[in-house]
Amino acid sequence: MSKIDLTDAETIATLTDALTRAGVEGLEITTPDGHLRIVIAKGKDVAVSGSATTPEVSTSTFFLKAPLAGHFRPSEPGGEASNSASHWVGEDDILGFIAVGPILLPLSAGRAAMVRRRLADADALVGFGEPLFELEQFT
Repeated sequence: MSKIDLTDAETIATLTDALTRAGVEGLEITTPDGHLRIVIAKGKDVAVSGSATTPEVSTSTFFLKAPLAGHFRPSEPGGEASNSASHWVGEDDILGFIAVGPILLPLSAGRAAMVRRRLADADALVGFGEPLFELEQFT
């Protein structure tokens, strides 16, 4: 699976269209690469704002947080097996997904790191900014 380009106009239009059809009032996505907010007001124009960011480099423990509210889906089969198992991941490795209806948003660490533990249970409803994984920067 490839990363979603939050700066691509076609991607934003597709997301906006899907949200409008689903009756959703808005969506906010934050990734290590940037931030996207889509607000859909009934009878008004759609407001889209976004920004690109540079990931903060850390040499210590950090948390991968939910970029939006939804249901957490782990990437590994069985889901519960790696709640406490440490393993290495690359910057583009998918650790899990946030599911909002039929939309799956992939979650990656954004940098090489050791996954120390998974903090969210499979299929748990998580809120924006909720820590999902505890990771340690690869040195």
